Amino acid sequence: MHAEVRSKKVLIVTPHSRPAAKLIDRLGRNGCKLYFARDCKSAKSMFRSTKMDLVLSQLVLPDGTADQFLHSLEGCPSQVFFANSLEDSSWWLHVLIQGRNHWWKPSLLSPSQFTEFLEDYFFPQRAFAVGT
Repeated sequence: MHAEVRSKKVLIVTPHSRPAAKLIDRLGRNGCKLYFARDCKSAKSMFRSTKMDLVLSQLVLPDGTADQFLHSLEGCPSQVFFANSLEDSSWWLHVLIQGRNHWWKPSLLSPSQFTEFLEDYFFPQRAFAVGT
């Protein structure tokens, strides 16, 4: 089941003990291997030991801003998004695209556009499983 996704490694970077439960549930149900870091330092350490396909991080972290670890992923075929919360949802800055740094000209994705990105990224031929 979902063999093409099982190898996708996703790092969630947030200081919160209960991060984005719905998003994490969706990623897990679609076969992703999830990793967690709480700050820039632990994210950088994770990059040294594990090649990540997708990194989802809050922009502001306890030890600085997430752009501190972008250079660690340049040249790798990774996708990196920084979350910018607004009221009850997050808008997503697509800052590293296939290893190319777009920090100074990021794409801004609404919550629905971000879901569409995940659909295309994980399953280009079918919809990202959002139901139970």
